[in-house]
Amino acid sequence: NVAYLFGDKWIWQTLYKIVALVMLFIGGIATYTFVWDLGDVGIGLMTIFNIGILYLMGGQALKALSGYEKEKKARKKGQKK
Repeated sequence: NVAYLFGDKWIWQTLYKIVALVMLFIGGIATYTFVWDLGDVGIGLMTIFNIGILYLMGGQALKALSGYEKEKKARKKGQKK
């Protein structure tokens, strides 16, 4: 996913790997409640980010759905004849 978002720029991939290693290290030495708290924060941030993106893309998604439904109806009409 990092390569898709940022291309083949090694700095972003290396930064992602470092962050992942730090999180693995913290997860290995920290108490389980702290690890669960970090997980909860991560899931919360992903949820907020995804809701924002869904809101921004909502109009495009509805246009795509409308076009798909029109095309599907046109195909059904063509098959009935």
